[in-house]
Amino acid sequence: MRVIDHRRHQSGKKRRGPPRWLLRSLKVAAIVAGGFVFVNLAMLLAYHNRVLPNYSAAAIPIGNLSFGRIDSRLSSDDWLPASIELKKDNLSKKFTGRELGITVDRQSTGAAIRGTRSWLPLLSLFTHHTIPVRLTTNDQFGDIAKQLGGYFTKEPLPERIVLGDQNFAIAAPEAGFNLDTAQLKPALLNMLAEGGSTLEVPTVATHSDLPSGKLGGSLSLLNAQLGANITLMAAGKKQALSRAQIASFYEPSGQTQVLSDTKMNQVVGTVADNFGLSPVNQSDAVQAAKYALNKSQAVNFVLAGSGATVHRYCTAVRGVEASALPELEQKLAATYGDPRGWSQAGIAFVHVASGCEYTVWLSAASQVTTFSSVCDNYYNCQAGNSVIVNADRWNQATPAWNDTKGTLEDYRILIIDHETGHRLGFYDNPTCPGAGQPAPVMMQQSIDLKGCTFNWWPTAAELAAL
Repeated sequence: MRVIDHRRHQSGKKRRGPPRWLLRSLKVAAIVAGGFVFVNLAMLLAYHNRVLPNYSAAAIPIGNLSFGRIDSRLSSDDWLPASIELKKDNLSKKFTGRELGITVDRQSTGAAIRGTRSWLPLLSLFTHHTIPVRLTTNDQFGDIAKQLGGYFTKEPLPERIVLGDQNFAIAAPEAGFNLDTAQLKPALLNMLAEGGSTLEVPTVATHSDLPSGKLGGSLSLLNAQLGANITLMAAGKKQALSRAQIASFYEPSGQTQVLSDTKMNQVVGTVADNFGLSPVNQSDAVQAAKYALNKSQAVNFVLAGSGATVHRYCTAVRGVEASALPELEQKLAATYGDPRGWSQAGIAFVHVASGCEYTVWLSAASQVTTFSSVCDNYYNCQAGNSVIVNADRWNQATPAWNDTKGTLEDYRILIIDHETGHRLGFYDNPTCPGAGQPAPVMMQQSIDLKGCTFNWWPTAAELAAL
């Protein structure tokens, strides 16, 4: 039997080594690694006493500078921006570092720069590094922070009524803010340390504690007032105030809008200028306009020039709360300035605080007789320089009037025109000119109409007599 030696046969085969591409790759990798190590070692030696490339301290480039040159070249002020801006929304303040009491700790900053070493300095050629500077503050910073606390603040806004496009609307609440003084210092120092120059100051949000959802009634009233019928007149000219003009009467107050005498005077003054007039009773026109707005009544008011016969009057109360005066004053102005009233005779009634010819009193019924023995406690009265409006009649009229379904507003006109007529010189109460005709305003209509109908404006005959 022949035996084959397999080991000998196998030993005759040629063994193969690693692929050539692998050997070449390993060789290249070894060369690159060696080069990387060499370059890093070279840079470590070259930058032993210098800052690596692409380094900055805060906003100042210091790459390639020697440590000694940094110490000798840069002062404390050089590390900080020339102007430091603090801002929030539309609020802004600018300072220098010295004004804020901020300085650079050069010793610790220099130590930080020297300590910034890398075992792979070659990477600094491709990436940028910022070394934060070390900063300190003094007591001056605390004083500035207190001042800034009063500047960087915004009051929160509650739900409120605002004027939109000639209509009032409800605006949603808006948060306010206060400066977060506790966070201001670290935020500012961190920003400056990294080279920044502008800081959005930290704040704490604040919110109004006024209620929401309760303005619907006020909104409806205000929008209704914008449609008031107010007409100013003078010497054959007249102008009905527009919705936009009436809207300009108002100014914000708390959560709502209120009438502003100043703004109302501006509108009336502008209309008077268009008329070529400098009115003597402009303030009364403002009061009459208020009555139109508050009572939802049309008001026509005659602006009187310097040629008018002026009667100055005051107002006061006796035995009645002073809070009732504004309504009386507004009704007086609206009545006195109405083109159907005594103004037709070229008279201008002007309300003044003092130096008046007569006073219109709103008196408690029980106090009317204290003005004169000719007065009684039921009716209104005129005595000397006093025109007395009985508060009971002012608020309730008379049974005879109420039986005709007449309005309280018209009865108040009758009171004003009748008692003022006495002050103008009418003392004899006229009789009815004819059945069914309007009664003279100076007739004692509340006692006996004598066949006439109620009338609250002076008649042509009375105006002629005046």
